[in-house]
Amino acid sequence: NRERAIILSGFPSEPLTIDSAFLCDENIQPVLPNNKECLCDKDPTCRACFHKRIEHNENLRSALAATELQRKLRLRKWFPKGKRGIKSIIVSAVNYGQLYLFLNWACSCIENKVFDPREYMWIVPTDIDTYTVLKKFGFNAEPLGWMTNKLHVSKKYIPFKANVGAHSDINNVILAATSLGLQLGYHVLMMDVDVVFLRNPFPVLEKAVARRDFLGMHAPRVDSLGFINTGFI
Repeated sequence: NRERAIILSGFPSEPLTIDSAFLCDENIQPVLPNNKECLCDKDPTCRACFHKRIEHNENLRSALAATELQRKLRLRKWFPKGKRGIKSIIVSAVNYGQLYLFLNWACSCIENKVFDPREYMWIVPTDIDTYTVLKKFGFNAEPLGWMTNKLHVSKKYIPFKANVGAHSDINNVILAATSLGLQLGYHVLMMDVDVVFLRNPFPVLEKAVARRDFLGMHAPRVDSLGFINTGFI
């Protein structure tokens, strides 16, 4: 129950659901007291005021799952494994409003002589304009076949709204893509697009991740108690 959940730590005894996770309960989620975007005292399960978004997210996951087989075949073709094959890939998603951030990262990799990002990058665009630009520059861009007339992601980027609207959709797409990459046996770097690389991170990350489930960037925020930036995992 809710009182017992407050004192639990470590892995839950059973998979959490939207009704048992209490995503909007500040007693259970320590990052919420200073986060006005998510905090809700009416319904800590989020169902009362977020039911449309929950339904939308479920449709989004279903649409991605329906085209998963084709996606697996593309990934194996884009990132061949083997003795000299690719062990690590980078996964990200972007809409047109964030595209300039992604291109800045890609150009910085080339300018700093880090690597050619097209060799490692699996990018999931969420609109046709973004897809067209990415393909023009030779990126491994996921086709938009999983999207339908009833399922689309806004092209706008609204800063400081990571859990609602288009940004929320993009986060869900990244998680689904990351899960698939892991299932296929790759090390996966899941990252936001507002990043700059000065060196190739893979030699250090591939060594450090041994015997660990995941690595996260240490990034304490002044407005919450969280200590990992989920934009670099």
